[in-house]
Amino acid sequence: MDNLSNNVFTTNESNAIKLDNDDRRWCVLEANDVHARNNAYWTPVAELVQHPDTAALFYRFLLNRDLSDYNPRDIPDNRSRLDIKLATRDLHAAFLQDVICNHEMYPWIKEGEISVPKRDMFKDFQEWCDKQPAHLKAGTMSQFVKALKRYDLRPANFYYKAQGFERGSTVIGYNHVTLDAVKNTLVAKDAWDEDAE
Repeated sequence: MDNLSNNVFTTNESNAIKLDNDDRRWCVLEANDVHARNNAYWTPVAELVQHPDTAALFYRFLLNRDLSDYNPRDIPDNRSRLDIKLATRDLHAAFLQDVICNHEMYPWIKEGEISVPKRDMFKDFQEWCDKQPAHLKAGTMSQFVKALKRYDLRPANFYYKAQGFERGSTVIGYNHVTLDAVKNTLVAKDAWDEDAE
């Protein structure tokens, strides 16, 4: 059965809903707290809201709004919406940001490029998940590979020689992917947390 419901939520919680990086359904409105706990301001507002004529006047106001330029798919972006996306963002994006910001910790990054078999990158992802305060679940390798595709990381065959070995072999993984390209993708998808840099 199709779900065509429309919902309105009000909350003081900073991340009450999960917003995907490419969310197109939720509009987040910021409320100014300049009058918070100001009874002198809110008492007359409450009286006005409860007045018997208010509902009819507000309805008339809405009916007479000029909506000729209104596009319901044009969701305004603001800091609150971005903060919710970052607070509930995909853990794979958080891992990729950690890889970029702490690239010296990952031996498969050389000269600003990722070259790694997918199994090795997934192993590091599992270890990263275990170190997080919430002890995140890494899932399976196929889930990991699928998630990275959202950030334009697609595995391919390439010749790989592990450190300390004379010979290499053909593996499936990520090769010649620049950290700058990954960061640009994360930024473009609102998945880069500037506060975590």
